[in-house]
Amino acid sequence: MAQEQNFKDRIFSDAESLVKDFFPKKITEFDEMLLCEDFHLGNIFKLRESTEKSLHSLSVRPESGELTSQNEFPCNQFIVNLVEKIKPEIVNLIEAVNTVKVWVMLLIPKIEDGNNFGVEVQEETLNELKSVEQDFVANQEEIAGYFLARAKVVSQLIKRPGVKDYSRFLEEEDEKQFVSLRLMVAELRNACSTIHDLISKNIDKIKSPRSNSGVSSIY
Repeated sequence: MAQEQNFKDRIFSDAESLVKDFFPKKITEFDEMLLCEDFHLGNIFKLRESTEKSLHSLSVRPESGELTSQNEFPCNQFIVNLVEKIKPEIVNLIEAVNTVKVWVMLLIPKIEDGNNFGVEVQEETLNELKSVEQDFVANQEEIAGYFLARAKVVSQLIKRPGVKDYSRFLEEEDEKQFVSLRLMVAELRNACSTIHDLISKNIDKIKSPRSNSGVSSIY
């Protein structure tokens, strides 16, 4: 029992700190990230230069066409640099949302008749947290999917260098990913804002769902 209570106390403390400090801080950080030079839309030209380097590496492959462990075909380094900034943030957010989700779950009281408005607020909050968590996981999958799609096209370019559509696809895919990553940062910021706003506005009902004070019915 003591271990269980210690776990609950830690979750409660961590979750309230996340809502009060972590999410507001992340809103500001993501907003600043969007405004920094790395994510500026004008960098589309630097991105294209990086794509050209990738394509050039394919054009100087061995004349025999046989690849060895010494052959290297680089990623778009511009995209890689952005991914390395975003991925740790996504992991941190998944962990933070999971902690807050467990906190809300532990606060849900046992099932009783009547006075369930606060419980409904808890359940709505829990649903929103689950939805946001799924979006974060989808962001991870999107990043992995980009590299996989790019690798497949690079493989085709090695086999069929004369098919210019593959080269064009690589250019378009890199540009699309750059825009997607920029949008991803905005979505991370918005998700943090949504979580903070939702919980802050309903904190009393979330922490004390069956309190006798205030409104106790949605009708």
